[in-house]
Amino acid sequence: MRGLTCSSSTGKLWTSLQLRGVRWLIILRFVAPTYRKCQNGTHVLRCSGPDWYEFGEFCYKPFEDKKTWADAQDTCRSLGAELVSIRSMVEQSWLESYLYFATSDMWTGLNDLLVSGMYVWSDHHMVTFTYWAPGEPNNHHGFNDDCVKMLHQVR
Repeated sequence: MRGLTCSSSTGKLWTSLQLRGVRWLIILRFVAPTYRKCQNGTHVLRCSGPDWYEFGEFCYKPFEDKKTWADAQDTCRSLGAELVSIRSMVEQSWLESYLYFATSDMWTGLNDLLVSGMYVWSDHHMVTFTYWAPGEPNNHHGFNDDCVKMLHQVR
């Protein structure tokens, strides 16, 4: 998928994006589980380094770099991580509270790049939770909605 980028359409909490010419957007965080072995032999999740935040079973790292969806995904994968896959309303709410303090939108791993209309997470987890804005995905202006981001909203 090199050379393909996504640009935005409208929506509220989740919006879909379309493949078009180059447009830079911001990735705010991705998720990468890291484990540390404890003395009793069990593995406990720990977030490594500064700017990593633990929530539930995952670590989240915000980025302010402007990236296309594909470049954001490449950045995540170079660190052994993936763009976020949101699995519950609890996680959605936690991310919304983070976005309250953010200054821009946030890429997610949700996309239908392989089969139009069949949304999958880039980390291959099943899509069991969605929280689309009303009317999304809508193929705005006749373009297919392929990459999904959460929108930053001023409250």
